[in-house]
Amino acid sequence: MKEFLTYFVGGIVIIWGLIWIFSPRDSEYTPVSSSYETTRSFEEYGDYDCSDFTFQDEAQEFYEQSIEELGFDYHELDRNKDGVACESLP
Repeated sequence: MKEFLTYFVGGIVIIWGLIWIFSPRDSEYTPVSSSYETTRSFEEYGDYDCSDFTFQDEAQEFYEQSIEELGFDYHELDRNKDGVACESLP
């Protein structure tokens, strides 16, 4: 009986630990923006976004240079894939 209780309690502890490890934490949750423009910045993420540019033509020039150098839209400035970067900028 003592051996059974030892295994039983051990199993409960293991299950509780797994639940605790894999349960979501509010402090670690970062919602993903679904809008075209994002609030990320180069300083924080090392990536350019539409919010890093003032005008669309600046973003377009950077986009085309990036495509030429990397071969794809690494910075995802053209989300709808129509060849025009950051369409929402003036």
